[in-house]
Amino acid sequence: MRMYSIVGLKNLFFLPLLLISMLLACGCETSDEQGPRTVFVPGVEKQSRQRKTKLKPSAKLIATLKEGDMFEYLIDISDNGQSAAVLIIRNRRCLIVRNGEFLGADYDDVWAPALSPDGGSLAFAAISGEKSFVVKDGKIIGERYDYVSRPRFSPDGKTIVFKAKSGDKHFFVKNGKRLKGTFGAITDFTFSSDNSMVFVERSLEKSFLVKNGKKVSKDYDSIKDLTLSQNGESLAFVASEGRDKIVVKNGKKTGGNYKVVSDLTFSPDGKSVAFVAKSDQRKFVVLNGKKHSEEYYNISDIVFSVRGSSVAFCCATKMAQYQYGEEQISVESTWLLVRDGKAISKEYDWIYSPVFSPDGKSLAFVAVLGEKRFVVVEGKKVTDEYDVASDIVLTPDGKKMVFIGCDEDSNKIYRIEIPLTG
Repeated sequence: MRMYSIVGLKNLFFLPLLLISMLLACGCETSDEQGPRTVFVPGVEKQSRQRKTKLKPSAKLIATLKEGDMFEYLIDISDNGQSAAVLIIRNRRCLIVRNGEFLGADYDDVWAPALSPDGGSLAFAAISGEKSFVVKDGKIIGERYDYVSRPRFSPDGKTIVFKAKSGDKHFFVKNGKRLKGTFGAITDFTFSSDNSMVFVERSLEKSFLVKNGKKVSKDYDSIKDLTLSQNGESLAFVASEGRDKIVVKNGKKTGGNYKVVSDLTFSPDGKSVAFVAKSDQRKFVVLNGKKHSEEYYNISDIVFSVRGSSVAFCCATKMAQYQYGEEQISVESTWLLVRDGKAISKEYDWIYSPVFSPDGKSLAFVAVLGEKRFVVVEGKKVTDEYDVASDIVLTPDGKKMVFIGCDEDSNKIYRIEIPLTG
């Protein structure tokens, strides 16, 4: 799950900061360890003429912030849509709220949250003073270290692991206990289908995969974005060979050499893999090693239908110019949704989190107009507008879509359910 930061645009003082953040978000490779916060710079507001729909969403209040609290961002929503956590600032300190409950003490900083697959547990990295540590359900697990990574739950939710550093030693902490062995720099890790860890170790300026203590890949200049298929049978990652980026799936290269690669995404059965690539100035989608789309200014959020026969993604089709000091800066201003090579939505300032219905016939996504966000299903606006909105999650039974929305004027945070007709 991604995280979103909302910064009010009512005060123009923040606009230059937003522009810089947007450029960094669009043009730079980033690590997941810093808890990415994607900001949005709106273009010219477009008029929304949505027809009424038979879908009847319901909104449940899950938290009300106190006067003086600052809603920082929604940090996660569980895979089943039953649990959500947000970060707020109170008296210049960071607090975590989950489903209306304040967890743990306050901290100097909080980042890299993770909810267990069933939403029953929340873990995050925090700093107090000069030390970093991981908090799970309000309690510190393990010790305090010089550095900790994003904590991650195993697929069954029974194990939580993070990497840590003390002095010049890198090691793993599992369920609060330091595992034997130290490593060179550990740059990424994930779990395989059998709940064992696969991680990227960097040594002697080369990176390689390690599983169960054994090296299981060739050397690359760097490795990032370890991605496991839903069925646990396929593993892919982005590797660097000189200045080129390639994608490796189950030990074999798929596709060509590119300047930038992102958004590795498996089909539900793990047989197909898609990603966003950039060779010259614009980006395109590669599916199973072949170019699958036209080129756009930006592309995000690739998603497969349940059966894997259809592919959709969000794309930026227009740019807007903004003045920053004496320079003009270009940012994406118009986004739409593409399915199987065809645009299927109207234009919005930004869209994200497309989700297929279980039967694959319809798509939902979060749309942004100005500073407001709402959900669109089959081209129709189906929810109220919010200042911040999470990704959309399809419930395990496939009968509802769920997302979290915040109204900054009332300081209220809601869990919104959208029943599906198909």
